Amino acid sequence: MLKKTFVLGSIFLFLLVAPSCKKEEVIEDCTDCRTFIPGSSQRIGDAEKGKNYLSYGDFVDSGIPADLFNGTLGLFLGKDNSLQRTGINQDLNFAYTRFINKDGVDLIAPNCYQCHAGYVDGKFMIGLGNTFADFTGNQAGFAGVLDQAVAARYGQNSKEMTAYAPFSRAVKVLGDKLSTQTVGSNSADKLALVLAAHRKQDDLTWQDTPLLPFRNQFILWMFQHGGY
Repeated sequence: MLKKTFVLGSIFLFLLVAPSCKKEEVIEDCTDCRTFIPGSSQRIGDAEKGKNYLSYGDFVDSGIPADLFNGTLGLFLGKDNSLQRTGINQDLNFAYTRFINKDGVDLIAPNCYQCHAGYVDGKFMIGLGNTFADFTGNQAGFAGVLDQAVAARYGQNSKEMTAYAPFSRAVKVLGDKLSTQTVGSNSADKLALVLAAHRKQDDLTWQDTPLLPFRNQFILWMFQHGGY
């Protein structure tokens, strides 16, 4: 039945496209039909400092207590130093950053490289989309178990639980909104949109109810609406 449906669909698509193909005019030289976008001056900054902040910074200021992370997910990930980091981040997988927050809690949180770094022919490349990332599942699937683990280990009213709570909240909000149909599809753009939808634009305070509309079929929605 599936094969028959595919064949009928292919025939219909051919009949739909064929008439327009016959009328199409072939342009031999397309030099005059191109539009070139001129370069623009870039903002002045220190690229090395920027890279250092991406690799070590606490821009995600909430996360999983480090000893709990290292005894669970850290064991699965193993040691890695693709970023050539030092100190407490030396053996940590490139997709995560370890830091000490203002209350002295040792935390590990995902960083930008989780989506924006990867390997090609065995070479690690910063800025490359991570085509090995698997976003096909519900990102909040483990949140409930992790909540219980943090509470049981440190206490519901502990500073570790306080430091972890915003991370847990964000993971639950993202849920299946980052889910993709295939491994390798990268939903980084939608992560930013979903989290921004839960922040007030004037003071960035968290809102449990999203303030902006979005759909799970994100790529199709973007094309239909001309972007964000």
